[in-house]
Amino acid sequence: MTHVIQQRTGPVSGTDDGTGLRISDPSDRYEREAEANASRVLSRPPAHSPAEGAGHAPSSHDTGAATVQRRPREKPAEEKGDHTHVDPDYPGLRLTVDQALTDEHYETIFKLGDSEERVLFDMDGSFGYIKVDEGLQTYYKLVEQEIGAQDAQADLSGHFSPQRDSSYHVRANGKQFHEARVDSLQDFEAAGIGPGQLVEVSVALLSQASGRAETVAGGLVESRLGNATTGMRNSAALDPIKIRVTSSGISISDGNHRLAAAAREGHAYAPCVIV
Repeated sequence: MTHVIQQRTGPVSGTDDGTGLRISDPSDRYEREAEANASRVLSRPPAHSPAEGAGHAPSSHDTGAATVQRRPREKPAEEKGDHTHVDPDYPGLRLTVDQALTDEHYETIFKLGDSEERVLFDMDGSFGYIKVDEGLQTYYKLVEQEIGAQDAQADLSGHFSPQRDSSYHVRANGKQFHEARVDSLQDFEAAGIGPGQLVEVSVALLSQASGRAETVAGGLVESRLGNATTGMRNSAALDPIKIRVTSSGISISDGNHRLAAAAREGHAYAPCVIV
């Protein structure tokens, strides 16, 4: 993508290989710039916010968003509906390819529902659906880090069916929510909730998890917290919080920043997976 941007601004350096084709050298400034941008993209946390939503700083334990974003897939022929693509992370989201804009920009651009809004799906970063405007200005500014995810991500509110109204939108990875909600430690056993299950757990209860106070006191990374908060505000599909449950209490394996963001946004519950 960096090379596309470079070439749109004018001729770039290179050496004629004898056939009229100009080959760039790894040491020239254009290649160094592309390599630097690629490194920045790869160092960005996988995930959303636009999030996690948006975008998250890398971490092996808590990115605040999912590790992989999945591109919308074309609907099988036997599925009915007036939209051509579906996204398993956004139930009911209606996407139709805008072929004219796709051909113009060499990026798959979707019409969002019945609106006049257009979006593209960011595969390289952590930003999910990006607003499309004239010349893809917003997208290129995001790639060049001139703006943040909050200014670039499309507002999907009203365009899809959230899994739950009581917690943030979650990347469920095919799991179904347990019908019960958890407000106390005893609720896990009473409802038969065990490893591998997806369930809504009270934010107040999670805030009392073993080691939580020490984690908060030690300082959360503000950039990750901000990204997770942005993702929740913009309906990004974020990972559930991973928790361990024993007879003596709860511990958080992954998701301290998402929990803090959920509390900041006033969510009463947070989606959790028992590990």
